[in-house]
Amino acid sequence: MLLLSREDILSVFTMRDAIEADKRAFVLHTKGKAVVPLRINIETESKEGQCMFMPAYVGGELNMAGVKLVSYFPANAEKGIPVVPATVPLIDGTTGLVTAIVEGTTLTQIRTAAISGAATELLSNPDSKVAALFGTGGQAAAQLEALM
Repeated sequence: MLLLSREDILSVFTMRDAIEADKRAFVLHTKGKAVVPLRINIETESKEGQCMFMPAYVGGELNMAGVKLVSYFPANAEKGIPVVPATVPLIDGTTGLVTAIVEGTTLTQIRTAAISGAATELLSNPDSKVAALFGTGGQAAAQLEALM
């Protein structure tokens, strides 16, 4: 089984790779090759956090399933640990075996920003000279990179 850390992801997966992957994912979804059910949210008993499960499957040559396991625990900031930690196991669509576990916080930052990059490339006026970026959180740097 492959285990990919933040460092592993950043060393092999560029923003350009992510933008192209997002474009491909949208095409596969449009062609009916992807199944993306609604996410499942579970609030903790203490109401201090929630856990979210975001499954997806893509057929064809990829034939893979995955589940982004992400949680939101605001008090984690006081403990010096991530407020929105995430992990993504990938499952082989032929055998059902988990083939990889990917650090999901970094993957989410890159993938979310890449959607903005893809939308900018495909939908913006080619003569545009100005873009706006709101916020300074965990997404800000990746969003800026995607727009460059």
